[in-house]
Amino acid sequence: MHATESLGATLGNVKRLMTSQGMLLIVEAVNAPHWVDISFAMTEGWWRFTDHELRPSYPLLSEATWRDFLPTVGFEHVQIFSDVSTPQESGHPVIVARVS
Repeated sequence: MHATESLGATLGNVKRLMTSQGMLLIVEAVNAPHWVDISFAMTEGWWRFTDHELRPSYPLLSEATWRDFLPTVGFEHVQIFSDVSTPQESGHPVIVARVS
C-alpha cells in the first residue's frame, strides 16, 4: 500500500472491488528502522506519495494512523494485530477492517 500515490484513492478502488461487508486484510510495514531507507529509498515508488496531508514526510503510516485513517475511507471495525511490544520497534502488523 505504501508505494501508491494516494492511499485514499487506492483504498477507494479496493473498496469498489469488494462485496458488501467484505473484509480488508493488509500486511503493511510501520515504524521502519533507518536501514529500510538505505535499502528501499532509491526504489521506484518509495517516495511516490502525494497525499501529504496524510503522509507529510514519509511513506509509511503508524498503526495509530491506520486505525484513524481507515474509517475516513469507508472501513469500520479496524483491528491491528502486531507482535511488536514497543512503538519504536519495526513491524509488519496485520490490519483488518470491514467495508462499512
